[in-house]
Amino acid sequence: MPRAAVTHAVPGRLRVRMEDFTPAQRRAALAALEELAAAEGVSKVTTDSERGSGLVEFDPDRLDLESAVDLVKEAHEAFADVAPPGVARVVDKSASIVAGEIQQRFTAVDDEVRRATHGAVDLKMLVPLGLGALAIRQLVRTGPLVETMPWYMLAYYSFDTFVKLHAPQGSAGRTARG
Repeated sequence: MPRAAVTHAVPGRLRVRMEDFTPAQRRAALAALEELAAAEGVSKVTTDSERGSGLVEFDPDRLDLESAVDLVKEAHEAFADVAPPGVARVVDKSASIVAGEIQQRFTAVDDEVRRATHGAVDLKMLVPLGLGALAIRQLVRTGPLVETMPWYMLAYYSFDTFVKLHAPQGSAGRTARG
């Protein structure tokens, strides 16, 4: 049975993902979502038919998160039951302006990396791999000596980052990011 869900929701951004949609259902739902770009308060709508997702960017001064979700619900019947993950937590503890901007930029870079590699790699994989490579490089260069940044610390950071970035939805340490 086709299912749509809001997988990322912060003031100003809302990501919707579709699962088990036929290509025709996906195209119709994404086309309806793209029409939201003309709605008052919505600044941009980006869709990805390959991944079955849509990103709605809106002015948080003109639309609150719940109103943006309502717009998505009204856009197409496929979105009738969507609800943002952890709305209360996001509304009660919104990120600072700088943190939100950094998160948006990393999300954009992550999307570009994923798109460029046709979904084979994303930043959640590249960061731990990079830290792991640094750990190996440091171990080879200095041996198992304790210096300013010992190899075992880099290896730990590689492992820890990988585990945290790949935690299942709803696990401790996971935020409302999608």
